[in-house]
This record gives sequence, structure tokens and C-alpha cells, in this order.
Amino acid sequence: MNIRKTSFDRFNDCYECTIGDTRLVITSDIGPRIVSLEIGKSGNIFFFDQKGTFGYRDWRIYGGTRLWLAPETLVSYEPDNAKCTVHQNNGSITITDEGQGKVLTKSMTVSEVKGRFAISFKATNTSSLPLEFSLWAVTCVVPTGTVFFPWGSETPGWELKKILYWDSWIDHTTNVRSSQYEQTRDLFLVKPNGEEGKVGTGGQGGFIGITAEGYTFIKKFERDPLGKYPDDGCACECYTCKNFVELETLSPIYSIMPNASAEFEEEWIVLPTTLDLSKSEEVRALVRG
Repeated sequence: MNIRKTSFDRFNDCYECTIGDTRLVITSDIGPRIVSLEIGKSGNIFFFDQKGTFGYRDWRIYGGTRLWLAPETLVSYEPDNAKCTVHQNNGSITITDEGQGKVLTKSMTVSEVKGRFAISFKATNTSSLPLEFSLWAVTCVVPTGTVFFPWGSETPGWELKKILYWDSWIDHTTNVRSSQYEQTRDLFLVKPNGEEGKVGTGGQGGFIGITAEGYTFIKKFERDPLGKYPDDGCACECYTCKNFVELETLSPIYSIMPNASAEFEEEWIVLPTTLDLSKSEEVRALVRG
């Protein structure tokens, strides 16, 4: 993986990480955030909030990939608008939020594993009390193409299908009969149509992705079969709205003592092609690598 200093939009202190024709940009001006992902001439397939429209109080969505915490509380919305530190080591780069005055310090490390980007998320308890949370890796992408993820339990001889709809939360709702949701034998599909909604599943398949004209992006993760997960056992979730789509993966819920840390990893698969989602076995073979 090649790393070079660059800029992106209004952020001057950024780093471009390149593997072949795939490029991501991580910024240290805020975050940590990965603000861009491109393959070939695709342009940025991540949603980026150029106008700073979306947020809550002092927190801003920015877009791209961020580390959040579940279940969603005020701690999840701790602003990440400050400068971060940067550390490069043997072809990897780590961006760390200083975390001064915060409950948590967050960091994100980008490296290469077998020709793919590996993203490691880390949260350190900087408070004086034990904390219980799940690491929540949220990636905002542009709302085109089709989101896909397995929704079966994959228990031999007893495969169960599970999909949760966020019927209502705060002032948001999901139309469970929306045409953007499609259930196939193996993969659950989300075809964004501008409606707001959120769905989730157990995540036993260990991946969630989106395929559109000219590219495919998949987030692969390891699900702990013995772990306790938030949101009634969800390790994989998808949020849609008019402006962006969120591909979300979650770690088990950890109990973290003061000064201790929890980590969660994703492997990113990025291709310059559109997948045929009717051939789910080929999709799974691709993810297995």
C-alpha cells in the first residue's frame, strides 16, 4: 500500500492510501474519518457532506467512514471536529482523536492485507468509569445501486431468516412494505429509492456491500458466534435516506474498564465491476477470497 500526503475538499491534512487502482483518503483534520474511496475513474463512491448540512448539536456527519458506538446515546454524538494525530509504520497509517475531555479516544488504522484494505477501529475508555458498548463502523455511500447482505442464520439443517425493521425511532420511521426492500433466497437486497428506513440482521454471513454501475464495494467482518450484539442481536445494518445510504457493521458489546480498549476490524473489497446478485454463491466466493 502506497501512502502520500494530500488534501481533500476543505481538509488540508489528508493521506491517500493506494492499492492498485483503488484509492482511499483519510483525514487528520477531523475524525478520524475516511472521506473518500475511488476505484479507477469511479469518482468518490462515499457520500461527503460538502455543505455541513447534516448533524446533531456540535456533531457533524461529514460522511465517509466513521467509528460510532452502539447502542446510540449522547456519547455516540461526541463531536469529532478536532485535529487528530498521525502515525505511519511499515506501510500502515493510524489516525487518532486526541480525546481530551471526552469519554472515549478513537483511532482508525489503514493497512493492506492480501491486496485489500484492512481497516482497524479502536476505542479507548478515557473516563473514570467502566463502559459497555459495541464498536459501530458506519460508512456513508452515495444512494445508487443495490445494497446486499446475507440474512440467514446459516445453522446447518436449521437455517432461519432474520430481518429487523426499525418501525420507528425518535422522529424517524421505516415503511416495512417499501419497494426498496427485496428478499431473495440468500441475500437481502436494498434498492435505495429516496425513502428513509433502517433494517438489520444477525450478520452471520460476515459482509455487507453495495454494487452499482462500474463498481462494487464490500465490507467484510468477523462475527463472534458467542458475542452479545446490540439492536436485538444485529451485527449488520443498513440505513437509507434521500441523500445517502449507510452500510453498518457492529462488534459484540464489550465491557471496557478505564484506560482499556476494544478493537474491531473490517476488510474492504473494491471492484471495478457490477455484481450479478442472483448468483449469490459467486458473491460469497468473492468475499471468501
